[in-house]
Amino acid sequence: MAQDIGTRLEIAIIKQVEKIEYFLSAEKISPNLAVHEIRKSFKRIRALLKFYYSAESTIAKETSKQFSELGKAISTVRDSYIVVQLFERLANDNKLISERKLKSAKDKLAEKNRLLVQNSFTESESRYAILNYLQNFKLKLSKEIVYPGDEKIVGRLNASYTKSYNYFNRSEFSDYFEILHQLRKRLKVLWYQMEFVKFINLKYFTPKAEQLHKITEQLGEDHDFFIFLTEINNTQLGLYQTEIEILRNQVQHLRDLSHLKLMPRLKQFLSETPEVFGEKMGNLFRE
Repeated sequence: MAQDIGTRLEIAIIKQVEKIEYFLSAEKISPNLAVHEIRKSFKRIRALLKFYYSAESTIAKETSKQFSELGKAISTVRDSYIVVQLFERLANDNKLISERKLKSAKDKLAEKNRLLVQNSFTESESRYAILNYLQNFKLKLSKEIVYPGDEKIVGRLNASYTKSYNYFNRSEFSDYFEILHQLRKRLKVLWYQMEFVKFINLKYFTPKAEQLHKITEQLGEDHDFFIFLTEINNTQLGLYQTEIEILRNQVQHLRDLSHLKLMPRLKQFLSETPEVFGEKMGNLFRE
């Protein structure tokens, strides 16, 4: 099945490359949406490239690193838009801060986003750098990357699960945003990889991938809260410290509610030891 998996893998990666190209060039699409979709495709490509790490490839790791750097170049745009969205959400439910001050603060955040979109995306060389890199990458993909076999696919799935399992079981989760963010990055890699191998066994991988999607979405929201709290502490929004504290309390309340569902889901998904998970993957690929 190695050749079949290799062909499918190349097609899956090219599909994400074409998606990036579309959002880089499409007109009449919100730049914030475009940035979001481009960054998602970067992450999915990097997760799929990991399948080549244990194969005789000379460019997989180098390429993955480059995709990471290209994504970081536009990450501030995404972060600023997250802050605007969260601020609007909190302002709608807030009766303790005057509408005038909330509107003024929201306008300042929106203006910051507008300038970042302009300087880091729409009028930036970043878009052209990404397009040029993608053209070269597509040429390399079919010529220089060696197709991974079933055994290497299984090994990478188990490695991704093991990283998530070990990180979850050695960490304290009380109020550590960064720990949850790092766990999310590991689980998201595993989710993208499980999405790809669903054709091996739909009955097993489909519900597992859906379960992971829910978990990573919740972990993503947790990181959004961190971005928001960092921004309102560092930005001159014209809010008193007591008003910032009100917003912080709102965010913490939302986070506590999210964790009531998140933690049981994490424990359920990561309940198997890496040894059991690895054996299960091997059996699924041998069926």
